Amino acid sequence: MANKKRAAKTDQTRETAQAITRRSGQVAEDKAQRRAVTQAIADGIKEYKLQQKAKQRDQDKKLKKAQADAERLRGEYEEKLKALNVQGDQAQAGSRLPWVLLAASWLVFAAAGVAAWFVGA
Repeated sequence: MANKKRAAKTDQTRETAQAITRRSGQVAEDKAQRRAVTQAIADGIKEYKLQQKAKQRDQDKKLKKAQADAERLRGEYEEKLKALNVQGDQAQAGSRLPWVLLAASWLVFAAAGVAAWFVGA
Protein backbone atom coordinates (compact mmCIF):
# COMPACT_ATOMS: atom_id res chain seq x y z
CA MET A 1 0.00 0.00 0.00
CA ALA A 2 2.80 2.41 0.92
CA ASN A 3 4.66 1.55 -2.29
CA LYS A 4 1.56 2.34 -4.35
CA LYS A 5 1.21 5.74 -2.66
CA ARG A 6 4.90 6.47 -3.10
CA ALA A 7 4.73 5.37 -6.75
CA ALA A 8 1.67 7.55 -7.31
CA LYS A 9 3.47 10.55 -5.80
CA THR A 10 6.54 9.85 -7.91
CA ASP A 11 4.42 9.54 -11.06
CA GLN A 12 2.63 12.76 -10.21
CA THR A 13 5.95 14.53 -9.65
CA ARG A 14 7.29 13.17 -12.94
CA GLU A 15 4.17 14.30 -14.82
CA THR A 16 4.39 17.75 -13.27
CA ALA A 17 8.06 18.01 -14.23
CA GLN A 18 7.29 16.91 -17.80
CA ALA A 19 4.50 19.46 -18.09
CA ILE A 20 6.80 22.23 -16.87
CA THR A 21 9.49 21.07 -19.30
CA ARG A 22 7.02 21.13 -22.22
CA ARG A 23 5.83 24.62 -21.31
CA SER A 24 9.32 26.03 -20.99
CA GLY A 25 11.05 23.86 -23.60
CA GLN A 26 13.14 25.31 -26.40
CA VAL A 27 12.55 24.27 -29.99
CA ALA A 28 16.19 23.27 -30.54
CA GLU A 29 16.28 20.86 -27.57
CA ASP A 30 16.84 17.22 -28.32
CA LYS A 31 15.36 14.31 -26.37
CA ALA A 32 18.36 13.90 -24.02
CA GLN A 33 18.28 17.57 -23.08
CA ARG A 34 14.55 17.40 -22.36
CA ARG A 35 15.11 14.35 -20.13
CA ALA A 36 17.86 16.15 -18.25
CA VAL A 37 15.67 19.22 -17.75
CA THR A 38 12.72 17.05 -16.69
CA GLN A 39 14.91 15.15 -14.23
CA ALA A 40 16.30 18.39 -12.81
CA ILE A 41 12.78 19.78 -12.35
CA ALA A 42 11.61 16.52 -10.71
CA ASP A 43 14.62 16.62 -8.36
CA GLY A 44 13.80 20.23 -7.53
CA ILE A 45 10.20 19.33 -6.73
CA LYS A 46 11.35 16.45 -4.49
CA GLU A 47 13.82 18.71 -2.71
CA TYR A 48 11.11 21.33 -2.18
CA LYS A 49 8.76 18.72 -0.73
CA LEU A 50 11.48 17.46 1.62
CA GLN A 51 12.15 21.02 2.79
CA GLN A 52 8.45 21.58 3.42
CA LYS A 53 8.20 18.34 5.40
CA ALA A 54 11.20 19.35 7.51
CA LYS A 55 9.70 22.78 8.09
CA GLN A 56 6.38 21.20 9.13
CA ARG A 57 8.17 18.84 11.55
CA ASP A 58 9.99 21.78 13.13
CA GLN A 59 6.73 23.69 13.49
CA ASP A 60 5.07 20.64 15.06
CA LYS A 61 7.95 20.28 17.53
CA LYS A 62 7.70 23.95 18.48
CA LEU A 63 3.94 23.67 18.89
CA LYS A 64 4.23 20.57 21.11
CA LYS A 65 6.91 22.27 23.21
CA ALA A 66 4.75 25.37 23.61
CA GLN A 67 1.77 23.25 24.61
CA ALA A 68 3.89 21.32 27.13
CA ASP A 69 5.22 24.58 28.58
CA ALA A 70 1.70 25.99 28.82
CA GLU A 71 0.48 22.83 30.57
CA ARG A 72 3.42 22.95 33.01
CA LEU A 73 2.76 26.63 33.78
CA ARG A 74 -0.95 25.92 34.22
CA GLY A 75 -0.09 23.18 36.75
CA GLU A 76 2.26 25.49 38.65
CA TYR A 77 -0.39 28.22 38.66
CA GLU A 78 -3.01 25.85 40.03
CA GLU A 79 -0.64 24.66 42.77
CA LYS A 80 0.11 28.24 43.80
CA LEU A 81 -3.59 29.08 43.73
CA LYS A 82 -4.37 26.13 46.01
CA ALA A 83 -1.59 27.21 48.37
CA LEU A 84 -3.03 30.73 48.46
CA ASN A 85 -6.52 29.37 49.16
CA VAL A 86 -5.18 27.36 52.10
CA GLN A 87 -3.38 30.43 53.43
CA GLY A 88 -6.54 32.48 52.93
CA ASP A 89 -8.56 30.00 55.00
CA GLN A 90 -5.96 30.19 57.75
CA ALA A 91 -6.01 33.98 57.57
CA GLN A 92 -9.80 34.01 57.92
CA ALA A 93 -9.53 31.82 61.00
CA GLY A 94 -6.93 34.23 62.38
CA SER A 95 -9.17 37.22 61.70
CA ARG A 96 -11.75 35.85 64.16
CA LEU A 97 -9.31 36.26 67.04
CA PRO A 98 -9.70 40.07 67.35
CA TRP A 99 -13.48 39.73 67.45
CA VAL A 100 -13.30 37.05 70.12
CA LEU A 101 -10.95 39.21 72.21
CA LEU A 102 -13.26 42.22 71.78
CA ALA A 103 -16.28 40.21 72.92
CA ALA A 104 -14.32 38.82 75.88
CA SER A 105 -13.18 42.29 76.93
CA TRP A 106 -16.77 43.58 76.77
CA LEU A 107 -17.88 40.66 78.91
CA VAL A 108 -15.11 41.38 81.43
CA PHE A 109 -16.03 45.08 81.56
CA ALA A 110 -19.70 44.21 81.89
CA ALA A 111 -18.95 41.71 84.65
CA ALA A 112 -16.76 44.26 86.41
CA GLY A 113 -19.51 46.85 86.11
CA VAL A 114 -22.10 44.47 87.51
CA ALA A 115 -19.75 43.47 90.34
CA ALA A 116 -19.07 47.13 91.11
CA TRP A 117 -22.79 47.84 91.15
CA PHE A 118 -23.42 45.05 93.64
CA VAL A 119 -20.49 46.05 95.84
CA GLY A 120 -21.34 49.70 95.69
CA ALA A 121 -24.99 49.17 96.37
